[in-house]
Amino acid sequence: MYKRSNKVLWGTGAALLLAVFAGYYPAAGQQGPTGSLPGPPVQRPYPTPGPVKSTPGGKVPAGANRMTEIFFEMPLKSSQKIEAPAIPLQTSGLVATPPKAVAQSDAAIPRTFCDDEWNSRLNRGVSAVRWPAKWETPLNGTYPPSSVSRSADRILLEGGGQWQLFDRGGKFLAAQPIKHGMALMDSAHSVFYAVDQAGAVTAYNLSDGKKAWSTSLAYGEVFALRYLARVGNRLIMVSVEQEAFPHRKTPPNRSVIQTKELSEPLRVSPGGDLLSVRDAGSLRAETAKVALAMHGSTIAFAVTDRLYFLDLNLKVLAAMETGIEPVMLSLDETGRAYLIGKNAAQYALWSITPQGQRAFAYDIPAEFGMPLMPPIVGYDHRVYLSLPGRIVALSPDGKVAWEQGVSGPATISADDQLLVSSGSLLLAFDQKGNRRVIRDFEGDVLKTAAITTGEGDILVASATKLYRLTPLPR
Repeated sequence: MYKRSNKVLWGTGAALLLAVFAGYYPAAGQQGPTGSLPGPPVQRPYPTPGPVKSTPGGKVPAGANRMTEIFFEMPLKSSQKIEAPAIPLQTSGLVATPPKAVAQSDAAIPRTFCDDEWNSRLNRGVSAVRWPAKWETPLNGTYPPSSVSRSADRILLEGGGQWQLFDRGGKFLAAQPIKHGMALMDSAHSVFYAVDQAGAVTAYNLSDGKKAWSTSLAYGEVFALRYLARVGNRLIMVSVEQEAFPHRKTPPNRSVIQTKELSEPLRVSPGGDLLSVRDAGSLRAETAKVALAMHGSTIAFAVTDRLYFLDLNLKVLAAMETGIEPVMLSLDETGRAYLIGKNAAQYALWSITPQGQRAFAYDIPAEFGMPLMPPIVGYDHRVYLSLPGRIVALSPDGKVAWEQGVSGPATISADDQLLVSSGSLLLAFDQKGNRRVIRDFEGDVLKTAAITTGEGDILVASATKLYRLTPLPR
């Protein structure tokens, strides 16, 4: 079990915000305001771990060794430590399986791992028997894609240090380098986001791929983007410190959740910098070992020995003790977290409810290795692990349902079939683990997971071709 507390630092970038945040986290012995900063309300019930307190100067009260150390960081040297008590996970008693989720057939698949929850859910079924190619488009093999996403009438490939934009018919529109991180499509604002060569989060027009505007990341090139989302007028950016200095005494050991608030109408400088934006706050953790996903206006953020649920203002809604080092994380539609963690040499998958109950714990056999992607969560709440050389399917209570000796990027369809890109085969597995071949690409090795379109077609790519498959009856 890990005993070390992870320090989390709260920072703001403008003196104008100091009065707001000083009321948001009251000083020790004072009552805070009944409201909070603007943002969508959180509807989900969370356990109350105890009062959130602040201590001027960052002194630790006696007997507070179980508190998570959080600092409200102000410019001009002033800081306050906020103590968010963590509750132990409840590991006894049965936890009910949520009812089957409903797929939204017209929803976009705007990012790697499909959605903000990173649960790899598709929006259409794949029960058709025949899947001929509707079209195929050649790709530059120098930049092999690792994922395909789609929104509105656009298709986006990313991987190999580049994004590539296509229309729905497979016509190439534009391409640009990605410095780090993953792209995100945002049809509501007619743009998609990626980190450009200068290290800025840049919005590109979905229509033609041209730059619309850019905004800076916290700490510049020292940190690399790990996660990006937009909720309303808020940008949420999660970055992790990278090795920038080869002879530094300590390894990279920080991460930051940064939120920015955009105001309409957008104002952009002649050089393309976004002007109508302000830093809404940042939460910095003194660890580079983090896992994160979002559901609606709630952020699930895991560090060693802790799982936090935060709102869009980065206020701690709940803090839970886990005792493991986070590796990957996904969520379902109820906000339940599916956390892959590590304790010593042992990987495990835990299902944790927002109320602090551990629904199940599955110890991954050491010989299986580390999972290749976040847990895939079906609409029926079965969970799938893509591991080196095998797929493991778990029932909603964490028991092994089946295993198959295949490996590759995978997604789960609306009719509960697991799609796996395995070599040059696109495979589908039903709930019992029965296998069928969706299509044999005859030696063309697939590089991305398959996704579905609003019309029910399938998009998947190899290093040299983007395919669109269409379903046909027998």
